[in-house]
Amino acid sequence: MGSILSIVANLASFVCIHQYIQLPDLSPFFLFRDMASSGPTSGKKSLNTVTLLFKLPYYTQWGQSLLISGSEPALGSWNVKQGLSLSPVHQDNELFWCGTVSVAAGFTSEYKYYVVDDNKNVLRWEAGEKRKIVLPEGVQDGDVIEIRDWWQDASEALFLRSAFKNVIFNDTEGVKKELQSVSLNKSLDAEGNPSLELGPNRKADIDLSSPKQSRYVVLSDGALRDAPWRGAGVAVPVFSIRSDEDLGVGEFLDLKLLVDWAVNSGFHLVQLLPINDTSVHGIWWDSYPYSSLSVFALHPLYLRVQALSDAIPADVKEEIQQAKKHLDRKDVDYEASLSTKLSIARKIFNLEKDKVLNSSSFKLFLSENEEWLKPYAAFCFLRDFFETSDHSQWGRFSQFSKEKLSEAAAYARKKKVILKGDLPIGVDRNSVDTWVYPTLFRMNTATGAPPDYFDKNGQNWGFPTYNWEEMSKDNYGWWRARLTQMAKYFTAYRIDHILGFFRIWELPDHAATGLVGKFRPSIPLSQEELLSEGLWDFNRMSRPYIRQEILEDKFGSFWTVIAANFLNEYQKHCYEVMQELGLIGLRIQRMPSEPNLEFGIPSQYSYMTVCAPSCHDCSTLRAWWEEDEGRRNRFYKTVVGSDEEPPSRCTPEVVHFIVQQHFDAPPMWAIFPLQDLLALKDKYTTRPAPEETINDPTNPKHYWRFRVHVTLESLLEDKDIQATIKDLVTSSGRSFP
Repeated sequence: MGSILSIVANLASFVCIHQYIQLPDLSPFFLFRDMASSGPTSGKKSLNTVTLLFKLPYYTQWGQSLLISGSEPALGSWNVKQGLSLSPVHQDNELFWCGTVSVAAGFTSEYKYYVVDDNKNVLRWEAGEKRKIVLPEGVQDGDVIEIRDWWQDASEALFLRSAFKNVIFNDTEGVKKELQSVSLNKSLDAEGNPSLELGPNRKADIDLSSPKQSRYVVLSDGALRDAPWRGAGVAVPVFSIRSDEDLGVGEFLDLKLLVDWAVNSGFHLVQLLPINDTSVHGIWWDSYPYSSLSVFALHPLYLRVQALSDAIPADVKEEIQQAKKHLDRKDVDYEASLSTKLSIARKIFNLEKDKVLNSSSFKLFLSENEEWLKPYAAFCFLRDFFETSDHSQWGRFSQFSKEKLSEAAAYARKKKVILKGDLPIGVDRNSVDTWVYPTLFRMNTATGAPPDYFDKNGQNWGFPTYNWEEMSKDNYGWWRARLTQMAKYFTAYRIDHILGFFRIWELPDHAATGLVGKFRPSIPLSQEELLSEGLWDFNRMSRPYIRQEILEDKFGSFWTVIAANFLNEYQKHCYEVMQELGLIGLRIQRMPSEPNLEFGIPSQYSYMTVCAPSCHDCSTLRAWWEEDEGRRNRFYKTVVGSDEEPPSRCTPEVVHFIVQQHFDAPPMWAIFPLQDLLALKDKYTTRPAPEETINDPTNPKHYWRFRVHVTLESLLEDKDIQATIKDLVTSSGRSFP
C-alpha cells in the first residue's frame, strides 16, 4: 500500500477505501479526489454539470470497439446502439478505451461494457451483475469524475453462480455478493473498518493538468482483495460405489452416504462420471458411460429397487436379498446387475402400475419431461422388438416423427456439497437423439482424437460429430434442453474433451483407428495456393505412407513432442475463451500442459484450475508409482528433491506428500479420486494397485467395472482416515466455513 499512501501525501487529499467486495475473490475500489482548488462544499442541492470519464484497459481484435450502455438516456437507456462509444488510447504497453459524458450532479445509472463490431452489433459483454454509479449532489460545477474500471470476465463472477450461491454459500451470513457500484462518500467498509489487501502495492497515475477543476478518480483493478476461496472434493463413479444395500453396483441413494463421508472429510464437492442410460448393445459394452443412449434419461442401473415401493411382496424381498449375495463381487458384473434390477423393477411395477400411472407425481413428471420421455420410451420398445438399437434397420420406424437422484442432489445441497456431473462430448450413433434429431449430427462421420499421450494410433470413439450449423438455427435448443436437464441434479459439471467444442478430430464412419482423421473446422488450402508453392502431385501429398518407425527414424523420440507443440498452440485460443467464460481447466501432475516438463508443479498452477494427482483416464497414484520405475525415480529426485532410492511401494507417506502438494496448491479446486485418498492408510492398500484403474483409453472395448473394495458404511466408521483428510483440508486453507 506504500505507493498509494505516497500519492495521497503528494496530492494533499484524502482517500476513501470503499469495501464493496464481500465475496473473497472480487476487487476493492479506491477513490482519489484532488482537493487543491476545489474550495469548500456546503452540501446544498446543486444543478451543476460534471463530466464522467470512463477508462478501461481491454485488448480488442481488428474491427472491434467498446461502448457503455446503461439505464439512463446519457448512456443509451440500455439501447446498445445508442450507448456511449469509447475510443482507443495507447498508454505505455496497454490499450485503454476511454469516453466522456456530461451529466448533472446527483446522476445515478446502471451500466455495462460491451464489445461491438463496426455496426455496433454486440459481440460480447462483461459478466456479472450490472454496475452502478451514484454521484452526490455536492459535486462542484465542472468537476471531472474519472472511473477506471476493469473488464469483468466470468471468472470474477464465478462465486455468483449456483454452485456457490445456492450450495456452499446458500445461507452464510458472512459471505455476500459484490455490489458493483460507485458511490462517492466518506465511508469505509460495510462495518466501518479499514483493512489492507494482499498483493503488491498499487500505482495510480493522476492527471492534474486542469488546476481549476476537482478531479475524482475511482479505481477498480479487478485484483483479488483477500486470499481467494479454495475448496476440495472427491471423484468417484457411481457404479464403483459399494454399500450394504446395493445390488452389485453403486446406486443413486448411495450418494447420500458418500456426501456424509465427504462432509466429515472436509470436502465441498463430489464429482461423478456420466450417469445417462447407455443401453445400446445390451451387453457389457454398455458399461462405457460416455456413449449415451439418451442425453436426458438416467441409467436404470443406478436404481435402488428396494425403494421403488413400500409394499414389496415377501417373495420379491427374498429375491432382492439373494441378489445382494450373488452380486457382491470384487468387480461390477454389468449385465447381471442390470438384468436383475430390471427384472425386479418390472415385477414391482406390474403390481403397482395402476397406482403409479394415476398418481399426481407421475403425471407431473410426464408433463415436465414428455418431449424426451415419449421418444425414449418408443425407442426402447423398438430396440427390444427389433433386437437392435441400429434404427436404420427398423424399416418404416427408421425415421422418427414428431426421483432418487433428485433426493441425493437435494441432500448434497443441504450439506453444502456440490454434486458435479460429467458432460460427454458425444452421443452414441444408435441413440434416441440421433433418431429424433438426425439433422443435428453428421451421421457419416465419427469423433476421435489424434495420436497422443494415451495412444500412438489415435482414438476412434465412434460418436457422430455435431452439425453446429444446423444446431445454430434454433439457437442451440438441443444443447439448452440437455443442460437444463443436467441442472436438475448438478450445480457443476465437467466438460469432456472441451477442445472438441472448438475443433474436433473427425473421422469417416468406417475408420478403425484415429489415424485417418482431420480437424473440423479447419482452414483449407486451395488448389491454386498449392500449385503456386510447387505442390502439384496431390495424390502423393494427400495419401502419405508414414509408419511409426519412419517417424522415430526422422525425429527420434521427440516426434510426440512435436505433435504436442502443435496441439498446445491450438489450445491457447481455447484457454482464452475458457478464461473469458469462467471455465476451470484441469491439471494432472503426470500430464503437464507444458511440453518441457515431465511433471507438473502444483505450486505454479493458476487459480482458475482444478488440480488432481490422477483421474479416471489414467492409472491411480499408487498404480503409477509401482508400475513405472523410471518415472518414479525421476519424480523422487526432481519433485521430492531426494537423491536416495525411492521406495518401490507407494507407501502412505509418499501418498501424503503428493496429495499435500495438491491441497496446498493455488487452484480453486483440488479434487482427488477416492482410490488416491484411501491410499493414505495401509489398511486400504491390500488390493493390487492396477485393479483400481477405472479406464484404459487405449482400449476401445474397455470394461468399466471397477468397484471400491470397502463399503461406504465402513468408511464412515473409520474416523482416522476422515481426520487425516480433514487435517489436510484445514491446514491448506481449503476448509469452509
